Amino acid sequence: MPTALKQLRGNPGGRPIGADEPRPSAPLPDCPAHLSGAARAAWSEFGVALRGAGIGTALDSVALELLCTAYGNYLAAMAEVAKGGAVLVSQPDDKGQVELTYSPYWRVATQEWAKVKTMLSEFGMTPASRTRLRVEPQDAGAGDEFDQFVKR
Repeated sequence: MPTALKQLRGNPGGRPIGADEPRPSAPLPDCPAHLSGAARAAWSEFGVALRGAGIGTALDSVALELLCTAYGNYLAAMAEVAKGGAVLVSQPDDKGQVELTYSPYWRVATQEWAKVKTMLSEFGMTPASRTRLRVEPQDAGAGDEFDQFVKR
């Protein structure tokens, strides 16, 4: 679990937080050019939420891209399900029986939603994962050494 989430959750395992662990400070980059449509919109939405929580950094960009791509794929598959339904009915066979099967789009939507749910949880963006977060008040006067030097 990332240190930022451990700290927000109050370090539930009680294990010492490694002082040598990298603590990236580079902010999330702009949305990758290859994302489009719903995935691009999700990048903006989720990115704002992560920045606001102080969690999203440049190192999180690939995980965020996975979340946004899966969400875009989910929405596209659900749009197709809305057109044709989740269950497909075959033509009657010689005995007049029909076969019911799930739409391939329903299967894609289900798989993509599982990815979305996992990634949302990784970022602390579901109600259950958020209940484990503990936000500590930040000292308004605090900053890095350079900020403190400039304020003098």
